[in-house]
Amino acid sequence: MAETFVSFGQAPTASSVRATHPGAQVTQVQPQARLAQSSSSSRCAALSLLGAAALAARGSKTARAAKAKAKKKTLTITEESFDEPNEDVVMTKKTKKKKQRFDPANEIGVCAPLGFFDPLGFAPKNKRNNFKNLRAMEIKHGRIAMLATVGSVVQHFIHRPDLPEPWQTYVGPVNPVGIGALAIFYGPVGFIQLLGGLFGIFIFEFFLWLERDDRDPGDYGNPFSIPLDTPEMRLKELNNGRMAMISIAGIWAAELVTKKDAVEQLMFWA
Repeated sequence: MAETFVSFGQAPTASSVRATHPGAQVTQVQPQARLAQSSSSSRCAALSLLGAAALAARGSKTARAAKAKAKKKTLTITEESFDEPNEDVVMTKKTKKKKQRFDPANEIGVCAPLGFFDPLGFAPKNKRNNFKNLRAMEIKHGRIAMLATVGSVVQHFIHRPDLPEPWQTYVGPVNPVGIGALAIFYGPVGFIQLLGGLFGIFIFEFFLWLERDDRDPGDYGNPFSIPLDTPEMRLKELNNGRMAMISIAGIWAAELVTKKDAVEQLMFWA
């Protein structure tokens, strides 16, 4: 026997179906069943929408995180990238503990009568690394100047016998046992000696005498265990180096004017 399903609404009634199709069995769908099917479909659609929204939000969050990570890795080099940060700013950002501020006026080398002498402002406050670099260069130039001053006196007595007469250069007259010694060419042997000296300076400057954070500026070791690492000795070295830099500059300037080397300049009465 055939069954006929008729939904409620504007569908035909059971009596009209029997009248039209005699002998047919009519099964009526209750309104509650239809409402249950409609509610189930609505829940499925809502869950699908919620799932799609969650996936979209997660994808957007992942994209933002990747963009922020890429932006963090990007290095922008500006003029400020090569400047040393101020210690006050670093302390404020990293820690709240109080730290003693760096003041170059309290360092070794400040002495009477000038005190802290920095008219051009090369050593500002709270720039510790900047001051360490400047101090290392000051010590190194002072040591070279002390050697140059002693050497300009020694070479007056110890030099080669085949020296030419003083000659005129575009900066003035030079003495062969003074600045003029730099311009004398002694052939291949002298050239090899010059290259050897330059090679030795290169090795010491770039491989042996290197600055270290755990040492004071200019401290390249003490193989002879001489008690030099004291405030008094360090102050004496700084002051002698400063005096030597002024002395060697004065010796060269006087040689250009008088044609006399360092020792001859002292015998002005002769």
